[in-house]
Amino acid sequence: MINILIIDNDEGYTKRLKNFLLENRYNVDSALSSLEGLELIAVNSYQLVIADYDLQNISGIKLISSLKRIASDAKTIIMTGDVDESRELESLDIGVDLFWDKSKSLKVLLRYIQIIFSAFFDKDNNRSLYSKSENLLIDMTNRVITKNSAEYLLTPIEFDILALFLSEKGNILTRHDIIDRVWDEPYTEELERKVDVHIRNVRKKLAISSIYTIRGKGYRWSENVKASK
Repeated sequence: MINILIIDNDEGYTKRLKNFLLENRYNVDSALSSLEGLELIAVNSYQLVIADYDLQNISGIKLISSLKRIASDAKTIIMTGDVDESRELESLDIGVDLFWDKSKSLKVLLRYIQIIFSAFFDKDNNRSLYSKSENLLIDMTNRVITKNSAEYLLTPIEFDILALFLSEKGNILTRHDIIDRVWDEPYTEELERKVDVHIRNVRKKLAISSIYTIRGKGYRWSENVKASK
């Protein structure tokens, strides 16, 4: 069973999150200070540490950075009630698995935790696809797209194109490939132009920066690579 440690000065939120995760069959410890959290880390093995950004004595960022030096395999989440772009970027820069807005639903947080541990991803059935760099989750069963805890709507074609990219991370997809697998129709120049239009729409609607244009070849989903316009 997965062992989780929650470190947060907010006793009420800590209790609510701990009880929620216990109900979902995780082993959970909690600490109300960074020092107490470090004491628990020293004597226990945790697969996931969830730390508040605004911890006293030692900030959540510094605590997670220290944890990664002594337990590099541990998954990490930074959470905050004061969402700010600079905080999110700082958290991502140290390699956290998720930057979490505490005002969001715990059910959504649970889904992300399941994805982090691949418990929710069923490769054979393709029930979900996930991008860490975009913080984006595709629920293939219900055809729901979630990015940064918010749901987004795409057209059916745009949805299928996005899912194709996430299922083929790192691979170059030509326009012919995309037409064959999304439209299942013979290639035409008109469809080729439609591919470019739909990809442009996906980038814009989701603020995607991971769809990278390979000049003269096609497109590739590359994590942490800025896309060409």
